[in-house]
Amino acid sequence: MTRDPPNRILPLSRTTRDGAVYKPHVVDDEKLAASIGPEARRERFLEVLREHGIVAESARAVGVKMSKVYAWRKQDPKFDRLYKEACTIGRYAILDVAVERALKGSYKPVLGSDGEFVGWVREPSDSVLIAILRRMFPERVPPEHTPDNPSTHSGGAERSDDDN
Repeated sequence: MTRDPPNRILPLSRTTRDGAVYKPHVVDDEKLAASIGPEARRERFLEVLREHGIVAESARAVGVKMSKVYAWRKQDPKFDRLYKEACTIGRYAILDVAVERALKGSYKPVLGSDGEFVGWVREPSDSVLIAILRRMFPERVPPEHTPDNPSTHSGGAERSDDDN
C-alpha cells in the first residue's frame, strides 16, 4: 500500500474544473530564468498568480524576488492593474481549494493499533467551513459559533455548568 494519499489536495497542485492537474513551473535554473525576457516574465508571473493566488510562489515561478514584483507595480500602472485583477482571480482559486477541503476533506493517515500505517481517510473540516461561511455570510454565522462549543448550536437549550 502506498503512503501517498490519493488525489491529494494541495494549494499548488490541484485539479481544475476542466479536469487538468495544475502545478506551477518553478524556474530552478538561473540560466533558464535569465533567458526569459522581461515581458514574458511578467506575463508568466500574472498567469501563475491567476491560477493559485500566491504572490511569492508566482515570483519564484519566474525566477524573480518579491521586490522586483513590487518595482514592476510601481513603475507600470498597467501591470499594477493586471496584478490586482490576477490577485482577485487567484483568491477565488484559493477559495475553491478551501471549500473543497471543508466539504470533501483532506487525506489523513490511518494507523493500526500497533502504530503501523494502514491507509488513508478523508476528513472534512467543520472549522474551515465555518470560517468560510462566517466570511461570506457574517450576519448569519456569528463569531462565537464554533463546532467545539455546543452552547452556540441552534435547536437546543442553552447549557450551563449548573445543568451537570
